[in-house]
Amino acid sequence: MRIFARTTLALLLVLAIAVAAACGGGGSDSDGDIPDLSGEEYLERAGDALAEVESFRLALEGTANIVPTEDGALEGVSGLVSGNLDIEGAGPVVRDEGFSIDLTAQAGLPLQVNLTRVGDELYASALGQDFRLEVDSSTVEALDLGELFPALAGWISDPEVTGSEEVDGVTTARLEGAIDGERAARELEGLLSGISGVDASDTQALADALSDGSVTIWIGADDFVPRRVDAAVAVPDGVEGAGLEEISLDVTASISQIGEEFVIEPPSDARTLSLDDIGGLLPGGP
Repeated sequence: MRIFARTTLALLLVLAIAVAAACGGGGSDSDGDIPDLSGEEYLERAGDALAEVESFRLALEGTANIVPTEDGALEGVSGLVSGNLDIEGAGPVVRDEGFSIDLTAQAGLPLQVNLTRVGDELYASALGQDFRLEVDSSTVEALDLGELFPALAGWISDPEVTGSEEVDGVTTARLEGAIDGERAARELEGLLSGISGVDASDTQALADALSDGSVTIWIGADDFVPRRVDAAVAVPDGVEGAGLEEISLDVTASISQIGEEFVIEPPSDARTLSLDDIGGLLPGGP
């Protein structure tokens, strides 16, 4: 069943585009004092603080709607996902080692998948079966969840401090800004090429489209570690030249258990399979 392989990669695409997510306890208005800094100063300190974080638990919740044109330039994008994709999940991330995320997706059929990256290898587990996925190296390299928060911080344009808020019991400064579409598109080139064969020349249209999005980040007032990220992109008119008729993404991300010890291990006896091989494994496959 091709929906397994291609929905799995759709989840990864959503993670990379919007940055992972989460039901990490929400937030509430806070009367706590926060440092009197500009948005740029907060982001700079958040980048320094994140560089010192070696491990954390990442949680995910989001909705995506990716509709390809019938003759779109993104070969196989219709196989990734057509219509709505709802995802949620959580798991540990260890910088320079990998991650193991349990995801639940609703894309036509309900799907539960564990995605694990150990070094340069990517694994997927579902329905009691474990696979080592033969995925383009640029795609695996782009799936560095340890770098997602600092990457997203780099995507924000003209960040402004709009207040303070409590997230999981931590007083945070709330920053809001637009997306720097050109930088986001550049960083997504490897992932898009690995999944759908997009040429780098297609990314200018994607950059223009992403520029209409928005990002909100909650940064710890005491330690400057970001605790939560919201990203929203809506492109109802599609991306010219990239084979996309419509895109909308609404994703929330949060981190917790910062600095705790996690062990990331690949599944034992995983079968090595290409995406086409995986397509025929499950009921409903060709």
